[in-house]
Amino acid sequence: DGKPRALHTALASEALDYKVEDDYRTHYTRKMNYPVLLAENRFFTVKLLEVNRAFHRKLYKYDSFVVYMCLEGSSDIVIRSWKGEEPEIKQVHLTKGMSCLVPACVADMDVVPNNEDRVSKLLEVYIDNKNY
Repeated sequence: DGKPRALHTALASEALDYKVEDDYRTHYTRKMNYPVLLAENRFFTVKLLEVNRAFHRKLYKYDSFVVYMCLEGSSDIVIRSWKGEEPEIKQVHLTKGMSCLVPACVADMDVVPNNEDRVSKLLEVYIDNKNY
């Protein structure tokens, strides 16, 4: 409509954390074929999956959608079971840079790397409704 919107710069500056840190990296211990926690708060949880073989995920315990982002390699997301109505798509192929939203109705699934000689690296992001 051509009308400028309010920017709320004063509120934004109050929300910023101006603390300077020595190191901004997220430190973690690598563990193959196991979800490694990177970040967790009341809004979301982020885990890193580095897989070189089929890896089973039980999603019903999260009671949330799950987003998978492929950082390296390529993998298939294969739905094994679901709650309620059967999903139309039961397998999604992910390559580096691609993402996939798995709906909360999926109970369990597999992450299957396409090349066992290489590691597939994925981020797993969800809302932990059970713990908050």
